[in-house]
Amino acid sequence: MKKIVIGFVLFVTIYSTAMKAQVTQEWVATYSGVGAGDNVPKKSLIDKAGNIIVAGRSENSSFNDDFITLKYNSSGNLLWER
Repeated sequence: MKKIVIGFVLFVTIYSTAMKAQVTQEWVATYSGVGAGDNVPKKSLIDKAGNIIVAGRSENSSFNDDFITLKYNSSGNLLWER
């Protein structure tokens, strides 16, 4: 029984320490879109060079959705949009 209690206390201690880890925000980028409507990201990934690629939809001036793909470098600068 003593081993079970010690194991449980150790697990709780490690788990609670891990849950206190903080995430640091490095940068935020906004995209104004192709029109005046909503911009909705759907998927994102990081390539081998550390660039962030975001794909989603952007409402155009005719209130139709266009597909959009954005590529940011690791500092948050927009490299290209398609």
